[in-house]
Amino acid sequence: MSELGVDASVDVLIVGGGPGGLMAAERLACRGAGVLLCEEHSTIGDPVHCTGILAAESFEEFDLPRDATLNALTSARFVSPSGMTVTYSTPSPLATVIDRPAFDRALSERAIGAGAALRTGVRVSEVEIDPSGVYALVGESWVRARLLVLACGANYAIQRRRLNASFPRRAGWSSSCTSAAAWRPTGSRGLFPSRAAPIRTCASA
Repeated sequence: MSELGVDASVDVLIVGGGPGGLMAAERLACRGAGVLLCEEHSTIGDPVHCTGILAAESFEEFDLPRDATLNALTSARFVSPSGMTVTYSTPSPLATVIDRPAFDRALSERAIGAGAALRTGVRVSEVEIDPSGVYALVGESWVRARLLVLACGANYAIQRRRLNASFPRRAGWSSSCTSAAAWRPTGSRGLFPSRAAPIRTCASA
Protein backbone atom coordinates (compact mmCIF):
# COMPACT_ATOMS: atom_id res chain seq x y z
CA MET A 1 0.00 0.00 0.00
CA SER A 2 2.82 2.40 0.81
CA GLU A 3 3.84 2.61 -2.85
CA LEU A 4 0.51 4.15 -3.88
CA GLY A 5 0.05 7.91 -3.92
CA VAL A 6 -1.52 9.41 -0.81
CA ASP A 7 -3.39 12.69 -1.19
CA ALA A 8 -3.71 13.56 2.51
CA SER A 9 -2.57 12.38 5.93
CA VAL A 10 -4.45 12.81 9.20
CA ASP A 11 -4.23 11.49 12.72
CA VAL A 12 -7.80 10.16 12.75
CA LEU A 13 -10.22 9.34 9.93
CA ILE A 14 -13.85 8.99 11.02
CA VAL A 15 -16.39 7.34 8.73
CA GLY A 16 -19.94 8.44 9.49
CA GLY A 17 -21.45 11.82 10.33
CA GLY A 18 -24.03 10.78 12.90
CA PRO A 19 -23.94 11.77 16.59
CA GLY A 20 -21.29 9.17 17.46
CA GLY A 21 -18.90 10.19 14.72
CA LEU A 22 -19.45 13.91 15.27
CA MET A 23 -18.87 13.69 19.01
CA ALA A 24 -15.71 11.64 18.46
CA ALA A 25 -14.49 14.24 15.97
CA GLU A 26 -15.04 17.09 18.43
CA ARG A 27 -13.43 15.34 21.39
CA LEU A 28 -10.37 14.20 19.41
CA ALA A 29 -9.89 17.59 17.75
CA CYS A 30 -10.10 19.31 21.13
CA ARG A 31 -7.17 17.16 22.21
CA GLY A 32 -5.04 18.29 19.30
CA ALA A 33 -5.57 15.43 16.85
CA GLY A 34 -5.86 16.12 13.13
CA VAL A 35 -9.35 14.78 12.34
CA LEU A 36 -11.14 14.18 9.05
CA LEU A 37 -14.78 13.05 9.20
CA CYS A 38 -16.44 11.70 6.04
CA GLU A 39 -20.21 11.44 5.56
CA GLU A 40 -21.67 9.81 2.46
CA HIS A 41 -24.79 12.01 2.42
CA SER A 42 -24.58 15.60 1.25
CA THR A 43 -26.17 17.07 4.39
CA ILE A 44 -25.41 16.29 8.03
CA GLY A 45 -28.59 15.07 9.73
CA ASP A 46 -30.40 14.14 6.52
CA PRO A 47 -31.82 11.56 6.10
CA VAL A 48 -32.88 10.84 9.67
CA HIS A 49 -32.03 7.24 10.62
CA CYS A 50 -33.58 6.90 14.07
CA THR A 51 -36.05 8.40 16.52
CA GLY A 52 -34.87 11.51 18.35
CA ILE A 53 -35.34 10.34 21.93
CA LEU A 54 -32.48 10.66 24.43
CA ALA A 55 -32.15 9.92 28.11
CA ALA A 56 -32.68 13.14 30.04
CA GLU A 57 -29.40 12.83 31.95
CA SER A 58 -27.36 12.41 28.77
CA PHE A 59 -27.36 16.17 28.09
CA GLU A 60 -25.41 16.93 31.25
CA GLU A 61 -23.32 13.76 31.24
CA PHE A 62 -22.06 14.23 27.67
CA ASP A 63 -22.47 18.03 27.41
CA LEU A 64 -24.93 17.71 24.51
CA PRO A 65 -26.45 20.73 22.73
CA ARG A 66 -29.87 21.63 24.12
CA ASP A 67 -31.00 23.92 21.29
CA ALA A 68 -32.62 21.01 19.45
CA THR A 69 -34.76 19.95 22.43
CA LEU A 70 -38.48 19.69 21.63
CA ASN A 71 -40.09 18.41 24.83
CA ALA A 72 -39.62 16.07 27.79
CA LEU A 73 -41.37 12.70 28.20
CA THR A 74 -42.84 11.47 31.46
CA SER A 75 -44.74 8.45 30.13
CA ALA A 76 -44.50 5.81 27.42
CA ARG A 77 -46.92 3.19 26.14
CA PHE A 78 -45.73 0.09 24.28
CA VAL A 79 -48.07 -2.01 22.13
CA SER A 80 -46.99 -5.52 21.14
CA PRO A 81 -48.10 -7.43 17.98
CA SER A 82 -50.50 -9.45 20.14
CA GLY A 83 -52.19 -6.29 21.41
CA MET A 84 -50.70 -6.36 24.90
CA THR A 85 -49.87 -2.89 26.21
CA VAL A 86 -47.39 -1.74 28.81
CA THR A 87 -47.52 1.80 30.19
CA TYR A 88 -44.69 3.36 32.15
CA SER A 89 -44.82 6.77 33.84
CA THR A 90 -42.47 8.76 36.05
CA PRO A 91 -42.98 11.92 38.15
CA SER A 92 -39.98 13.55 36.49
CA PRO A 93 -38.87 13.35 32.83
CA LEU A 94 -36.55 10.46 32.02
CA ALA A 95 -36.36 11.08 28.28
CA THR A 96 -36.23 14.05 25.95
CA VAL A 97 -37.45 14.38 22.37
CA ILE A 98 -35.05 16.18 20.06
CA ASP A 99 -35.09 17.47 16.50
CA ARG A 100 -32.56 15.03 15.04
CA PRO A 101 -31.47 17.10 12.00
CA ALA A 102 -30.97 20.19 14.17
CA PHE A 103 -29.20 18.11 16.83
CA ASP A 104 -26.78 16.59 14.32
CA ARG A 105 -26.07 19.98 12.77
CA ALA A 106 -25.28 21.43 16.19
CA LEU A 107 -22.81 18.59 16.81
CA SER A 108 -21.20 19.20 13.42
CA GLU A 109 -20.73 22.89 14.24
CA ARG A 110 -19.03 21.91 17.47
CA ALA A 111 -16.72 19.49 15.65
CA ILE A 112 -15.75 22.12 13.08
CA GLY A 113 -15.24 24.71 15.81
CA ALA A 114 -12.86 22.31 17.56
CA GLY A 115 -10.77 22.04 14.41
CA ALA A 116 -12.07 18.86 12.76
CA ALA A 117 -12.47 18.77 8.98
CA LEU A 118 -15.80 17.47 7.60
CA ARG A 119 -16.36 16.17 4.08
CA THR A 120 -19.94 15.43 3.02
CA GLY A 121 -21.19 13.66 -0.09
CA VAL A 122 -18.21 11.29 -0.16
CA ARG A 123 -18.11 7.57 0.51
CA VAL A 124 -15.21 5.57 1.90
CA SER A 125 -15.12 2.57 -0.42
CA GLU A 126 -11.77 0.90 0.31
CA VAL A 127 -9.66 0.39 3.42
CA GLU A 128 -6.18 -1.11 3.60
CA ILE A 129 -4.13 -1.64 6.75
CA ASP A 130 -0.38 -2.13 6.95
CA PRO A 131 2.35 -1.40 9.53
CA SER A 132 2.66 2.20 8.35
CA GLY A 133 -0.99 3.08 8.98
CA VAL A 134 -4.55 2.88 7.66
CA TYR A 135 -5.25 3.84 4.05
CA ALA A 136 -8.77 4.70 2.91
CA LEU A 137 -10.16 5.60 -0.48
CA VAL A 138 -12.31 8.66 0.21
CA GLY A 139 -14.18 9.43 -2.97
CA GLU A 140 -11.38 9.44 -5.53
CA SER A 141 -8.54 10.25 -3.09
CA TRP A 142 -6.40 8.10 -0.82
CA VAL A 143 -6.11 9.26 2.79
CA ARG A 144 -3.63 7.89 5.30
CA ALA A 145 -4.55 7.89 9.00
CA ARG A 146 -2.99 6.66 12.21
CA LEU A 147 -6.44 5.63 13.45
CA LEU A 148 -9.69 4.71 11.70
CA VAL A 149 -13.02 5.16 13.51
CA LEU A 150 -16.06 3.46 11.97
CA ALA A 151 -19.18 5.31 13.10
CA CYS A 152 -21.27 4.36 10.09
CA GLY A 153 -23.60 1.67 11.40
CA ALA A 154 -23.40 -2.10 11.33
CA ASN A 155 -24.71 -2.42 7.77
CA TYR A 156 -22.06 -0.26 6.11
CA ALA A 157 -20.53 -2.47 3.42
CA ILE A 158 -16.91 -1.72 4.20
CA GLN A 159 -17.01 -3.60 7.51
CA ARG A 160 -18.10 -6.82 5.83
CA ARG A 161 -16.26 -6.53 2.52
CA ARG A 162 -12.87 -5.18 3.59
CA LEU A 163 -12.51 -5.70 7.35
CA ASN A 164 -14.21 -9.11 7.73
CA ALA A 165 -16.57 -7.72 10.36
CA SER A 166 -19.94 -9.48 10.43
CA PHE A 167 -23.32 -8.15 11.50
CA PRO A 168 -24.22 -9.05 15.12
CA ARG A 169 -26.03 -12.37 15.37
CA ARG A 170 -28.52 -11.00 17.87
CA ALA A 171 -29.98 -7.58 17.11
CA GLY A 172 -33.11 -5.65 17.91
CA TRP A 173 -35.09 -3.85 15.22
CA SER A 174 -37.67 -1.11 15.60
CA SER A 175 -39.73 1.16 13.40
CA SER A 176 -40.63 4.80 13.96
CA CYS A 177 -42.27 7.75 12.28
CA THR A 178 -42.28 11.49 12.83
CA SER A 179 -45.21 13.83 12.28
CA ALA A 180 -45.73 17.55 12.71
CA ALA A 181 -48.05 18.67 15.51
CA ALA A 182 -49.17 21.97 17.03
CA TRP A 183 -49.02 20.54 20.56
CA ARG A 184 -46.26 18.95 22.57
CA PRO A 185 -47.28 15.66 24.22
CA THR A 186 -45.64 14.49 27.43
CA GLY A 187 -46.03 10.83 26.50
CA SER A 188 -44.73 8.48 23.85
CA ARG A 189 -46.41 5.51 22.21
CA GLY A 190 -44.57 2.61 20.62
CA LEU A 191 -46.42 0.46 18.08
CA PHE A 192 -44.97 -2.88 17.02
CA PRO A 193 -46.86 -4.42 14.05
CA SER A 194 -45.99 -8.06 13.34
CA ARG A 195 -44.39 -7.23 9.99
CA ALA A 196 -41.96 -4.83 11.69
CA ALA A 197 -41.40 -6.74 14.93
CA PRO A 198 -41.99 -10.45 14.29
CA ILE A 199 -40.44 -11.43 17.61
CA ARG A 200 -41.71 -10.41 21.02
CA THR A 201 -39.34 -7.59 21.85
CA CYS A 202 -40.04 -4.47 23.87
CA ALA A 203 -38.20 -1.35 22.73
CA SER A 204 -38.72 2.39 22.59
CA ALA A 205 -40.10 3.94 19.42
